[in-house]
Amino acid sequence: MALALGVNMVQWAWIASLEELREMDGEPVYLDLGDGGAWVLLRVQQGKVFVTHKNTICVPVNILFECGGKAYRRRPEDENI
Repeated sequence: MALALGVNMVQWAWIASLEELREMDGEPVYLDLGDGGAWVLLRVQQGKVFVTHKNTICVPVNILFECGGKAYRRRPEDENI
């Protein structure tokens, strides 16, 4: 499990690994693609992890990771608060 630190080294959130995501079938995670984020649900089918958003979009999570996306167990805190 990796630890992501904010710019001021105070904010943190656990980044979920692909192995952890496989164990979280049906659970929500916060997905950040670099332009903000959104809560998504995880689905595991035949050992592959997919994310769904608003029950309409189903994307393999490995593609999102390849594009720089990060999945968090909880939403990272805004460092401006």
